[in-house]
Amino acid sequence: MQQSPSNEAYRWVICDVIRELDLARAELDALTKLAAQPGLPFFPDTNVFHTWQRPDRIDWLAVLRGWTETARTARLVVPLRAVDELAGVQHDHLRYRSYRVQP
Repeated sequence: MQQSPSNEAYRWVICDVIRELDLARAELDALTKLAAQPGLPFFPDTNVFHTWQRPDRIDWLAVLRGWTETARTARLVVPLRAVDELAGVQHDHLRYRSYRVQP
């Protein structure tokens, strides 16, 4: 038995929505696993990387204790937005240096 065109269209839409829900569920599961990692998450913005020391030289636990946190471990989470901004600043800096070097 052949389905009507409108039923077939509905079936495709429903299949697409189910696929999107499956992807969203997988992403949620991955984020849930990340959230369950030990340590207090710390989300620095771009300014932290411009004004502080290198991240591997900072005593993050001392920084967090300054905020009255009692966690024994810290987890540095760098947002992709900060990475993009840092890459843009580096690109602008390199472009400026190349401009200064040209005769």
